[in-house]
Amino acid sequence: MTRQHAIRGNQKAYWGKGLIGAGLLALAAEVSIISRPLWDLIQRTHDGLLGVLPALGIYVLNATNAFAFHQLDYLWLASHILVLSCAMAAVIAGAALLRQKAKRTLVFELALAPEWEDQEIINNGSR
Repeated sequence: MTRQHAIRGNQKAYWGKGLIGAGLLALAAEVSIISRPLWDLIQRTHDGLLGVLPALGIYVLNATNAFAFHQLDYLWLASHILVLSCAMAAVIAGAALLRQKAKRTLVFELALAPEWEDQEIINNGSR
């Protein structure tokens, strides 16, 4: 049984590391795509304030025009939100797989310990 537990623990570690790596890669790719206009605006700061204000004005006018005439690309927006949420779920699931079972059970045992319940009763009663 201990050999099977060791093999299962190694498999969980590989899956956890793989999920975290894939999730972080997807997050980095999405953030780089979404932050491209902001990066272009930051690069215009080399020209000074007169280089930033017209570019910022054009971005605001384009966004207002798209909103006013219902030209928003909701499919593009929904796809990016879906990719970001799946990437975050992969990172969280990978972290959960990497966490040792002994630590998880210790947290539950401490949370359910009778000493903590007595302290909570005392603390709630003193308010």
